[in-house]
Amino acid sequence: MRCGQSERGDDETRAGQTPRSRSGQNVVNLFWNLYQQRRISAADADVAIAKRKAVDASARLEDLELTVERLLLINQALWETIAKHQELTEEDLLEKVNEIDLRDGKLDGKLKRSAFRKCKQCGRSLHRRHSKCIFCGAPYAEDKAFG
Repeated sequence: MRCGQSERGDDETRAGQTPRSRSGQNVVNLFWNLYQQRRISAADADVAIAKRKAVDASARLEDLELTVERLLLINQALWETIAKHQELTEEDLLEKVNEIDLRDGKLDGKLKRSAFRKCKQCGRSLHRRHSKCIFCGAPYAEDKAFG
């Protein structure tokens, strides 16, 4: 056998790979495959989480749709009862809807509540999520049925 020639022949020597360089390449390939497998496993876990979130969101959406349908039914019943006993017309209702809609300054078909309210004791603004004033400590009691 000539110097630089492997037992398998001249082809491998010409390709520049010795048995030692092949084993080094195998180690690199092993680590690369392990890395890729870890990334695939992480992606699979992310997909499973996303599927669970989608199922949960779908169930919540279905619940909300049922709630909205029930509220529409109740509102219709209330309107018909009030209209009958108070002799109101559809025009009266639409006028009131527009009046309420304009309370936030825009006639856009939405009832937008401010995220803030005034403390009755110190007069400072506080976020609706707080049950008491963060400045003076006064408890906040809702004085309106609809906030």
